[in-house]
Amino acid sequence: MKDYKKASLFKRFAAAIIDLIMAFLLAVIVLSYVVNPILLSATNFEEKNARYNSDLFDVYYLVYVQKVDSTDPEKIEYKIVCDADSPKEEIEMYKNKEISSEDEGFASLNLAYINISFEKYEYYINKFYVSIGDTTSFKQNKLDSGFYNEDLSLKEGIDITSKDKEAYKLFLDETYSSLLKTEKFKQYKNGETYALSEELSTISSVGAYSSYFIAFLVLYLIIPLITRRRETLGKKLMSLQVVSLKDGTIASRKSMVLRFGCFVLIEFFFSLILYYIPLIGSIALMVVNKYQCSLHDYIANTTVSEVTYMSKYADLDKKIKEAKEQEEQESMIIDAEFIEKAEQERNKPLEDNKED
Repeated sequence: MKDYKKASLFKRFAAAIIDLIMAFLLAVIVLSYVVNPILLSATNFEEKNARYNSDLFDVYYLVYVQKVDSTDPEKIEYKIVCDADSPKEEIEMYKNKEISSEDEGFASLNLAYINISFEKYEYYINKFYVSIGDTTSFKQNKLDSGFYNEDLSLKEGIDITSKDKEAYKLFLDETYSSLLKTEKFKQYKNGETYALSEELSTISSVGAYSSYFIAFLVLYLIIPLITRRRETLGKKLMSLQVVSLKDGTIASRKSMVLRFGCFVLIEFFFSLILYYIPLIGSIALMVVNKYQCSLHDYIANTTVSEVTYMSKYADLDKKIKEAKEQEEQESMIIDAEFIEKAEQERNKPLEDNKED
């Protein structure tokens, strides 16, 4: 491989971190201003989400909260302005209220937790289980927490206002976050509410994955394809380039497309399914092998090199070589034509003599 200088691992990791940060920022912008407006409008997301929140309010999972001034400027505190004990008319009023600010709206109790006592928090969890017809699960959860006796009274020496406060809070939070996964809740309203939750989750996932794919497509494929040294923005800042593993010249566009496809499919999407094993394996491969090739580099027959004085002109050398070869071929054609004409000229007098 001529004019090839291996990129340092520090520069490669630095470039990768820069690119990932840029990809995240671009994905957020794409999600907020492109994907979400289209996706939410096409799927009636807001209407479905409002219906879902209303169902959760009916089973005491959600409450209506309002932001209040906190004594601690680093904390955001809320108070419950409509809870499960409010009159039916007031509940309906808040359920149908137009939410126009960040100061108030539906919230899960674990978000509004700091404004209510543990007993009140526990009360709401119990009301949820009762409302969906599943009192056994909550009792079992309380027993599993280690805080309660068989009769569900607090164990001797348990003080939820002091040393056991954080552990008890964690138990309640975990219990609350698991409520929507219970079998009884899946059957609530003949499964309509659970189906709504699955649909809303799918819509959100599609939006997020689509935004990341667009960001990756722009930063990891389109930009490298239009730059002279096939570099991402991170590689540009680190003075790196993508080259052919075969001869050290700038990687072809075909190789870059293959490289991108392998990166997105194997090291991104498969990693989400396989606990990031493909990504970790690719990084390990890059660290230990001679040419510092990651998995997508091996498949595309590419690697990353430093941009040196000579490597800047590696692609130019290739073009010059191709031009010389073309010139030689054209010269051979010209020589053949000249010889043919000369033969014709030489034979011409002989043809004239034959006529005489």
